Amino acid sequence: AVLAPRLHRVAMAIDPNAVVAMPVPLDQMFEGDWYFLRALVLGVALLVAVLLSLAASALYAILSLVVSQRTREIGIRVALGASQWRIARDVAVRAVVQIGAGVLLGLPFAGALCYEFLEMTGSGGSIPAAVMMALLLGMSVMLLVSLAACTVPTRRALRIAPIDALRNEG
Repeated sequence: AVLAPRLHRVAMAIDPNAVVAMPVPLDQMFEGDWYFLRALVLGVALLVAVLLSLAASALYAILSLVVSQRTREIGIRVALGASQWRIARDVAVRAVVQIGAGVLLGLPFAGALCYEFLEMTGSGGSIPAAVMMALLLGMSVMLLVSLAACTVPTRRALRIAPIDALRNEG
């Protein structure tokens, strides 16, 4: 700060058309960039949250439709004496297996993307832990959504009398 006026005069003597910015201490030099970076990270996090909620709602709609279409099958199984717990468990297991297959297919791609990100930034430390936590959170949300998507229509189908289920779907 002490040398700034003198350096400004020297620069103007060398080139009067030169644009010389106000001096800034080195520890304050990148403060403005952190706000941009924080805004960028917040924007990406918001985008991921929106995409996750859209994926969760689409997953819920598809699984709910699939289970609702099985109302006739559920009615036949109840008429043949299957317990409600067994039917609900079978429906949930089928959904969890499908979601698990999707997760197993998606994990290598997510891992490769995380690896490329870490290679590109050249950073280590807490970023891999944060990425793993985000992946686990996303998988947990999808698992919970799939179980809810199966539970609600299954409970609705189990409340219908078997003869009504057969009559309405037939």
